[in-house]
This record gives sequence, structure tokens and C-alpha cells, in this order.
Amino acid sequence: MKRKRIPMTKRERKENLWGWFLVSPIIIKILVFNTFTSLFCLVVSFTDYNMIGEVGNRITKFTLDAYKDVLGSEVFWISMKNTLFYMLGMPIQLVLGFALAYALNVKFLKGKSVFRVLYYMPAVATAMAIAIVWKWFYSPEGVLNALLGTNISWLQDPATVKPALILKGVWGSVGGIMLMYLAGMQNISEDLYEQASLDGATAWVKMVKITLPLLGPITLYHVLNGIAGGMNAFGENYTMVATTESSTAIWWTYTQFTGGNFPVASAAAWMITIVSILLSIPSYKKLIEQF
Repeated sequence: MKRKRIPMTKRERKENLWGWFLVSPIIIKILVFNTFTSLFCLVVSFTDYNMIGEVGNRITKFTLDAYKDVLGSEVFWISMKNTLFYMLGMPIQLVLGFALAYALNVKFLKGKSVFRVLYYMPAVATAMAIAIVWKWFYSPEGVLNALLGTNISWLQDPATVKPALILKGVWGSVGGIMLMYLAGMQNISEDLYEQASLDGATAWVKMVKITLPLLGPITLYHVLNGIAGGMNAFGENYTMVATTESSTAIWWTYTQFTGGNFPVASAAAWMITIVSILLSIPSYKKLIEQF
């Protein structure tokens, strides 16, 4: 039997309208700057769109040439491999973030608030400012070479540039991951740990059997967020290096856009989106199962 819908009162309608009014800016932003531009980008990727041409002649034909150019570009595939390589830092971020949260969750530790603030500061600092500082840190005259007594161009040497960028990424992300893990740990009922102690469980068993499973949704969230952020890596990499050997897929797309090759840039953007979705599907399915 279909339930009869109860009509809203005047006050409820007013609150409903106010709710839509308050969220309308983000809805407009999504529709105009995300949905519309994404669809426009998709259409452009199948054309010979020329932005600097006459308005009526900017598109003369529909073609797959842009996708052929992307797939046939050696630099694009180098950039895509670099992007996936940089994402190897994500497991390191998760392990370090969890370890720090676990250590800061100890009740008898003094000065926990200070450590939380210090670890979280990189997550709220300006990305470009951080990139400039790390670029100086890795320079031949920088702090790292001074500490090691070497004279290595960390960001110019193909053997060191990728690990150097991964290290910077781990440093910048671990604080935010730590904070979310810490919040999750503090929401786990102490009764579970007490019951496990009565059954003779060690600290390791409690962590593996109680803490980690209950923090599963947070881990999956960070995996999904890491995939999305990793596939869109651009700004800091561009500021610090901006070379083909260490470029990311978005960097290559940006070079096509600034060069006026809009169909190729649009095709590359959609290919990056598809790869991101394919990488996210297993984690997304697992996240759905958690709930």
C-alpha cells in the first residue's frame, strides 16, 4: 500500500527554500564550471575546434584525430606512467598517517595537541609556497645537500627527481590522513578493547582485529581521494620541475591547451578521467560494501 505523502507546513516549506538558497551557489558552480565545461570538453575532443578562428568556422568537422594524436604521443604515455608512479606514495602516506594517529591516540602521551598541530600544518599551507620551499630544499645549494654533504641536483637528475617528488607529496599529505585516522580511533568504543583484553588479546591483535577494520571506510576514502588527486597532479610538479622526464598527464594536457591544440587537450582530459574512474571502481565497490 502506497503511503500518503504528508504535506509540508508553511514553516517547513520556508526552511526548504532557505536550504536550496544556501546551497544554490555550489549547485550553480557545479553546473556551470563542472558539468557544462566537461560536456563542452567532450564535444570538442571529437572535433577540429579552433578557438582563434572565426566564430562561425571554429568547428568544421567531427573526427577522432584528437584521440589518435593522444594515443600516438610518446610524451603522453611517459607522463601517464609518471603519474601512476607518483601514486606509489599513497600507501606510504596511509601507513605513516595511521602510525602517527595510533601514536598520538595514546592516553599518557604529553603534548599531543602540539604534535597534532605540527603534523597537520603542511595540509593547510599554500601548495605553491610549499613547492617553492621544497624546490629550494632540493637545490644543489639547499638544505638536503648540506645535511648529506653532497652536491646532487635532485630535481634535475632523472634517477632522483621522481622519488624526491614522492617524498614531498608524502610530507604534505600525511598530516591530513593522520587527523582523520585519529578522529576515527577516538570514535571507537572502549568497550570493544576491554572485551578483547578480557579474552587475552594483545595490542597487536586489537589493532588488526578491531582498529583497522573499523577504520576501513576512512582508508577507502583516502585511497579514492589519493587516486583522484594523483591523476590530477599538476601545480606543484609544474612549479618545481616542469620537464618531460618528470611530467604528469595533466601537465602534458596543459601544454596542449596553452599551445592552442584544444581538441587534443580535451581528449587527453577525458582519457585521464576514464583512467581515474577505472582505478577507483574497486575501492568504490568496497566502500559501498562497508555501508
